[in-house]
Amino acid sequence: MIECRTKLWYLENIDAFSNLSDEQVRMLDQYSIMREIKKHETLYLEGSSDKNIYILKKGMVKITRLTPQGREITLDIFKEGSIFGEMVFIES
Repeated sequence: MIECRTKLWYLENIDAFSNLSDEQVRMLDQYSIMREIKKHETLYLEGSSDKNIYILKKGMVKITRLTPQGREITLDIFKEGSIFGEMVFIES
């Protein structure tokens, strides 16, 4: 049987949000989206105005940068359960 978990379930079960009240988690649920990213699809580009925070539900995400010569350098690899993007809460 395939288990289908809701976005709210994921938000309620992420350690980073464990100190939030039920109301605050429901607000996160209301203002966030859950979507599937296909393999090799670009999530965001360096220098873009993307202010999002991403929570990886499953799979892996590779963060890369291109050198001036066009060579791809891997900066990080995130696995399921990782939180990344907009400097992950640095500005909080």
